[in-house]
Amino acid sequence: MALRLVGEGYSVVHGLDGLGWLRDITVSSSDPALTLTQQGSGPLLRGKDASGAVAEILNSGVLSWLTGAALEAGKYQIGRNNDATNRLQYNVPTGTKHEFSVNGSSMVVVNENGRLGIGEDFPIAPLHVKGGESGASTYGGGESIGFFERSGNAYMTLAGGTTSKVGLTMGDSTNDGLGGLFYYLSSHATLANTLEVLLGGGSKLRYSSGAFSFQEATEIDVLGGDVLFTERGDPAAPAADKAVLYARDNGSGKTQLAVRFPTGAVQVLATEP
Repeated sequence: MALRLVGEGYSVVHGLDGLGWLRDITVSSSDPALTLTQQGSGPLLRGKDASGAVAEILNSGVLSWLTGAALEAGKYQIGRNNDATNRLQYNVPTGTKHEFSVNGSSMVVVNENGRLGIGEDFPIAPLHVKGGESGASTYGGGESIGFFERSGNAYMTLAGGTTSKVGLTMGDSTNDGLGGLFYYLSSHATLANTLEVLLGGGSKLRYSSGAFSFQEATEIDVLGGDVLFTERGDPAAPAADKAVLYARDNGSGKTQLAVRFPTGAVQVLATEP
């Protein structure tokens, strides 16, 4: 071992120039070039510049930045920012990327465009999460802010407390609630187990088990398609000012299209020929 500093006090090493600088340590074995043992409560190592201490290695092995400094473009650096944010910065040159690896395999990257890839080395969106190869190379015409892929079934899960709702909202710079899709969970006070669609900032459609409800006057255009009714028993009379349109069996094996009114009366519109 070339040099070992051990003691409760301190040691001063003078270089060949006599100025107190430890210039070079060369070791020709598998031993460490330098071992520092701190037997007191102070840091293991402290670095200083002309204005004072800037960084320390604590006895625990933690590297601590005491003051900030501007990181330099074009270099690989980790340091504490010297502005008011006091952020810890990781800096790499243009054309490279930050990479967090496990056992030599890349897990998370941030490229020079600020795109974050989780499980993906070359993210194609600001957030690209990859749980397996989907075969897709682009999505949303390059306008996606999030791209999530998997080789098999792929899901996004939003979980909340049983009395709450979960969902997605859409909006612009003046209104963040112009559109949305929400699900009210099982113990919600008023809309338990209900899926709701919001448009223009208001509820427009709600669906729950056995009930499909528009929240405003709505025109339905099937665009040349069909509206299919399946036979059922006569429904209960609806509330005032409402009517129920349904299909039923006339008792002789023929299908009828009928309307039931609040009085309980039934009007048959058509009977199967």
